Amino acid sequence: MWQRHARLWFFHLAWKVVLLLVLLHVGILESSSSVINDEVAYTIVVANLFFEAANITWGLLASQRWAGLPTLKYFSSFLLFDVISWLALLTLCKASQRPQTGQEKVCVAVNILLRSLDVISTLRVLPVVGPMMIAVLQSFAPMQGMFMIMGMMFLTFAFTFLSIKDPGRSNAYVLLNLYQALFLTDSDGAEAISGIDLGHEQTLDFGVEMYSGEGSSWLLGASSYIMVFATSTFSLVLLNLTIGMYSKYYEQMEPFANLAFQQYRARLSVSFMLRPKLPARWLRYSTSLKASRLLSLAAIPFFCTLVFAMKQNLSIIGSAALAALLLVRQAALLTHISDIDGLHHYLWVSYRTDFNEQFFNTQGGEIEGLKNMLSTQREEIAELKGEVAKLSGLQEEFAKLSTQLSETTQVLMESSRDRQSYQKENAQREHTQYAMGNGDNPPLPSAEQTSSIMMHQRAQSLQSIGGSSLASGAMVAAGGRPFDGLSRRQSFAGHTTLAPQGILHPNTAQNSQTGTVTPILSARRRAGH
Repeated sequence: MWQRHARLWFFHLAWKVVLLLVLLHVGILESSSSVINDEVAYTIVVANLFFEAANITWGLLASQRWAGLPTLKYFSSFLLFDVISWLALLTLCKASQRPQTGQEKVCVAVNILLRSLDVISTLRVLPVVGPMMIAVLQSFAPMQGMFMIMGMMFLTFAFTFLSIKDPGRSNAYVLLNLYQALFLTDSDGAEAISGIDLGHEQTLDFGVEMYSGEGSSWLLGASSYIMVFATSTFSLVLLNLTIGMYSKYYEQMEPFANLAFQQYRARLSVSFMLRPKLPARWLRYSTSLKASRLLSLAAIPFFCTLVFAMKQNLSIIGSAALAALLLVRQAALLTHISDIDGLHHYLWVSYRTDFNEQFFNTQGGEIEGLKNMLSTQREEIAELKGEVAKLSGLQEEFAKLSTQLSETTQVLMESSRDRQSYQKENAQREHTQYAMGNGDNPPLPSAEQTSSIMMHQRAQSLQSIGGSSLASGAMVAAGGRPFDGLSRRQSFAGHTTLAPQGILHPNTAQNSQTGTVTPILSARRRAGH
């Protein structure tokens, strides 16, 4: 919709700039250095009065019918500033000469101020400066309560200092210096209405004290203490608090400025639609382009009238011709929306397809950020819990392995002790046999054979604890050899026996219940020989 009104916006902006330049010419430049004469300036000012009056009247008459806005609502929302500017400009039409008196100069200054603000307000539709200007203006709305507090405090101190002012000082003098002291922290303003000048600097500079207090030490002392309290309250508390609040509200309003920027463009489009234009039935048999060209041709007579009136110094006629020329050009730019009076039964809805509530809501964005952070921390905690569970499982496996290792170590130590004791007994038996000189008995197993027998017994014990692999490892660690499980024959001194499932000496026997191996002594030893 805004693209359809962009050219009309440029037209109005150009005319407002021309009017502002004319006012600056009237108020600032001298007659000798002026680019245009006063008659031309007067014609432009009066033409603008006619042009704006036509737009205001047309809008008031058409707002209820075409836009569905009550007249009072349309006036307060769209026309209030335009009416104030129009009335201020009307004060310059009393004479066609430059302002001479103070009242006339004040009127020119007020008009320059209002028209400059109007131009700045028109620039709010530009994407470069529009959102920032809107954010700056809308940040004042939430601070109404703070401004009321500051106003009440200022009135409190104003009444206080008005009651102790010097004779002959006006109320405006006291209020102005109090404003400088409180809002601007100006020491000169504070010294002008109180006895805070303890060093008598004003006497050294001007030769007189601005505040005498009627020579009363009570007034001088009381005014000094009150001024210290007043400046401290405003400078240290209220002003700093106001700055902090405004900064906070500006940060909150800045994301919404993009939406307010689109809203302002829509408001300006509505105001353009309620400007004078050709009725839709006149354009029924022609396109908007043809109608725009016809209106441009119709503006030629008004332009010729303007030129003739300027040459003949007919300011009023020239102003009317210039106003008509502006209205015709405006109507030419509005021909493509002249059918709006037939669309008043439709509901106009404006929305953005790329709207993201999180982006335009600062507080909501902060909450979403905290939620995301909390969710990330929860995921990290869940991962840590999984790792802790894995470590717990590893700890349990390590405890099992430690138990098995301790049992294996205990078995190996017992095996080592049994081996040493058995070797000792075997050595004693051999010594006894040798001493008796009996060579008929078969020789006893050697130390290596005895160790193998003991390892086999311990391996069978370890199989019941940790498996065959652990038993084999234990035998290797103890210096023995794992058994192949095959039955083989062994011969000891002519005696041949079948070794069961391992190497067993022919003079040994295995208990099937306990699994222990005991040597079988010969009949001669059992008989005590």
